[in-house]
Amino acid sequence: MFSNTNKIALYTILILVCFLMFHGTGLHGDDYTAIKFFEKNNFIDTLIFNPNELGVWIYVLPAYLFFYIFYNIFETNFILGYELLKVIIHISSIFFLYKFFSDFVDQARSLLASLFFVFFVSHDSTTFWYMASAYMLFFPSLVFYSFHLIHNGNLLKGSVFLTICSFCYSTPPMIFVLSLFFLLKKEFKKFFIFLFAGLIFIFYYFTISQFFPLTENRIDDNISVLKLLQNFIFQFLSSIDATVGLNSIYKIFYSLSYLKVKSIILSIFVTFVLLINFINNKNNKSYFNFVLFISLVMIYLLSLSMYSLTGMYTQSSFNLGNRVTIYFCIVIGYLLILIKNKNLLVVLFSLIL
Repeated sequence: MFSNTNKIALYTILILVCFLMFHGTGLHGDDYTAIKFFEKNNFIDTLIFNPNELGVWIYVLPAYLFFYIFYNIFETNFILGYELLKVIIHISSIFFLYKFFSDFVDQARSLLASLFFVFFVSHDSTTFWYMASAYMLFFPSLVFYSFHLIHNGNLLKGSVFLTICSFCYSTPPMIFVLSLFFLLKKEFKKFFIFLFAGLIFIFYYFTISQFFPLTENRIDDNISVLKLLQNFIFQFLSSIDATVGLNSIYKIFYSLSYLKVKSIILSIFVTFVLLINFINNKNNKSYFNFVLFISLVMIYLLSLSMYSLTGMYTQSSFNLGNRVTIYFCIVIGYLLILIKNKNLLVVLFSLIL
């Protein structure tokens, strides 16, 4: 177990490292499109909105309300503000995943799994791209934290967080599959809480698409069973290549040649801190949980099915679209932390993150 002092020290170090990591990363891609959109509205107008005007943002409503409104406040005048928000998003996401994994493995391994999920290079767009980090990282991570709360009996707080997440289209794979975890465990009350949250999204999606036809439709209206199967196979093969295949290996290998002195120092420092945490960790809980593993694999497969319905988001390591590779990382992260040798585990994580 980590003492309170160790936890405070660890999070202080992580916050400092994240700040150094995100300083200078600035804005990317659709961040500029969003700023132009918000320039036309005052702050009140961003809260009282017409769904037809939001387009696809209506399907990431929590990200819009909690994070995108800062485009209206900061515009291009306060880039540091976006970078500080990235720190908040990533530290929060690490905490959410850490609490989730701590229900199944020891705390030192939980931290490694959360760091892998948040920072693995296959989906680096969720790291540096403010818009993507809000809806592809923060809210999926919050679903896992909701699971932790509900799993440990805090039904009210967990249900509130889960309901908020259910209005974001990146979260249904987690919500529906984690409901099955409770079903397999015969915890029916908790199962129905998650199932209801998933049904909220389905009802919300079809209501918006029916009554506000100008919003962007995520599902291909002309999809057939054969086309769906083709899309799924292509999604599966491209995700393997982008995450653990040649594309991913190539990206990791050549990214090492771009490391700066600051990055090398930070990497050595973080490796040392993680190693000290493992040395001080007296509880070495790392047994394989079959139900959890199947649940994480099903999250990955359901995410492939979801993107197969759209016919979009072919998975790749090398562009802003690589954000969708994040679902497979939760499976890989869990398998990696089951490695028994602590020193090997820390060194391995330090090399691939």
